[in-house]
Amino acid sequence: MDINIETLALAKKWAESKGGGAGSGSGPDEQDTIDVFINNIGFAEFMQGFINSDGFSDGVYYDGPAHWLGTSVFNGGVLMPNGKVLLVPSKSLRFCIYDPVANTCADGPAHKRPVANPVFSGGVLAPNGKVILVPYSSPNIGIYDPIANTYKDGPAVGGSFGGGVLALNGKVILSPYNSPNIGIYDPVTNTYTNGPAESRLYGHCTLAPDGKVVMAPVQSGGYILIYNPAINSSRTVTSGEMFSGCVLAPNGKIIMVPSNAANIGICDPDNYGYQVACATGYPNSNFNCGVLGPNGKVILVPGSRAYIGIYDPITNTYTNGPAHGQSQSSIAFNGGVLVPNGRIILVPYYSQNIGIYEFTNTPGTTIDPGYCLHPYLNKC
Repeated sequence: MDINIETLALAKKWAESKGGGAGSGSGPDEQDTIDVFINNIGFAEFMQGFINSDGFSDGVYYDGPAHWLGTSVFNGGVLMPNGKVLLVPSKSLRFCIYDPVANTCADGPAHKRPVANPVFSGGVLAPNGKVILVPYSSPNIGIYDPIANTYKDGPAVGGSFGGGVLALNGKVILSPYNSPNIGIYDPVTNTYTNGPAESRLYGHCTLAPDGKVVMAPVQSGGYILIYNPAINSSRTVTSGEMFSGCVLAPNGKIIMVPSNAANIGICDPDNYGYQVACATGYPNSNFNCGVLGPNGKVILVPGSRAYIGIYDPITNTYTNGPAHGQSQSSIAFNGGVLVPNGRIILVPYYSQNIGIYEFTNTPGTTIDPGYCLHPYLNKC
């Protein structure tokens, strides 16, 4: 079963809001949208349809367009239903919108927040088609509307967060960075509530097959945090290492992206287990996050590493991918977004250019947009 974007209620709401679609534009209610967008396919079936190792193989890197917005510019990106990628401001005064088809950047709206510290630390596509911005120094959730190309503040929060993901219940779960609690944002009611208390620091997070949310520890001690939205509870798994991100693998395990660690890690959210995987060849791996590719391999986004990293969960092997040519004295990229034409868009931090990792693919082979938009993949 393929996920075709035209069958998603998200796409229906998008079309109707633009004046198209069937009926008067009332569309399905919010819970219907959530159910179809997130739960219309099981995990195994999702991966079976998404992974195409015959059509895609390891690729090449090249620079995309320049953004001209300074340094320390963006923290993560989000694929939107219109096919464009929203680059989330770190110390940039405004959003940037990248078009993977035209390979062009356009200025988005200003957020009007001070930029002495990173403003946001990523974004999450909500079932209503809007992008929810994860607050770091911002005192509020941020909301970007792709149709109107506008930004507005959402509800206030009580701390800073390191990442976010859309849970199976339609809520956006925020991993605590300098917050006393896990954060929970409801896009339907536009309200924020505190989840379980947590005193440690966490970065990017990812959705597990059973609906749990796994959060990467960016603090010494290495306690991976696993949150269960169904019962609003959390527990930790000891890894002893610091990780900057985590990626859902085709076998249901969570691949932990090493920042200061020498090895990739593997978290088993079903059994609350952890094991050390292969080494990357450096004591401090210096990767910032990762993206699951359509060939089943995890692409590791380089921070101050000279190469893109490639991890194969089947063989438990790491290889250096192509060099990106950016300075290693600073963080080159801080985010990666898979787009339907078979590329991973690397979100610039100090890099003055969008980065592009392009899989070598069989001519005419693309990825169904429904896979790219799903919260299993479309998170940073």
